[in-house]
Amino acid sequence: MFPGAGRRIVSETTTAPGVRRGIGSALALLPLLVCCGLAPPAPAFTRRTRWAVGVLALLAGFAVLAPTPAEAQTPSAPTFSTTRTNLSYNSVAYANPSVLTLNLSSGSNMDFVIFGVSMSCTGSATREIGFYKSDALTTKLGTGDITGTNAALTYAPTSAGEYRALAYCKSGTTYSTAVNIMGSGGRVTLTVPTVTVPTSPLGVSEGSSNTYTLVLTAQPSSNVTVTATRKTGGDTDLGLSGSPLTFSNTNWDTAQTLTVSAAEDGDTSNGSATFQHSASSGDSSYDGASITISELVANEVDNDTPGVAVTGSPLGVNEGSSNTYT
Repeated sequence: MFPGAGRRIVSETTTAPGVRRGIGSALALLPLLVCCGLAPPAPAFTRRTRWAVGVLALLAGFAVLAPTPAEAQTPSAPTFSTTRTNLSYNSVAYANPSVLTLNLSSGSNMDFVIFGVSMSCTGSATREIGFYKSDALTTKLGTGDITGTNAALTYAPTSAGEYRALAYCKSGTTYSTAVNIMGSGGRVTLTVPTVTVPTSPLGVSEGSSNTYTLVLTAQPSSNVTVTATRKTGGDTDLGLSGSPLTFSNTNWDTAQTLTVSAAEDGDTSNGSATFQHSASSGDSSYDGASITISELVANEVDNDTPGVAVTGSPLGVNEGSSNTYT
């Protein structure tokens, strides 16, 4: 169960409930003692038998007085603080991370190293740190070690999503409310690396231009170069400028612009062209065939109006002669 899932913390001594029940049972046995030990003798019930029954009843009362084990209680939340938290993922280090968006890389460990840990639990509860995926908080993905004032937590994510490192106190199978190691709201979001391309067709007026933007979905470990080209078979009046684009591990989430232009022509048709995108990088997640990038469709909006143009109007014609118009 996820640490701290709504249990109310209750404090109690280990013997108080049992003592109360035992005293109540002993008081209930007093009439039996009086009856059996002090009542006038009956013909078939000797004084010795009455005292034996009384002793047995007294022993039963003491047995009830024995303390019962305390019910398992949710431990208090830990007192937790650190001087520094480092995260390393996909060969990139982050100091004191709070909210990170990174690309999912197969086989890459997410390593938290926490320095200057000050964490204490009350009673017999033990301290522990765990790794959770925020959309499945009931499942602990991994457990870290706390040694002295340092802690280490390592996990190799296999799917995209939000991940959190939590500290909590543990008593048996019962957990306290958890404390986020990365601070309130801290998380690491892993996404499948790609380049975001507009999904709607781009309209371009003949004789003019229009723009669209590209941006990476996750931070790369090295520069990513994105190249856009027009696919064969499209309207050659539609051209593109601004390619290639270069994204680094610092500007990866800043959109960059490409421009599509439509040249003037003499026809009245609305042309169309499709632009494809490819990426290359030292980061294998963004290199070549390992990444699929969507295409963009651009539609030319023609500015030529179909019809017949007449010149020379009004046309003057002399009597007995002729004139022309086109």
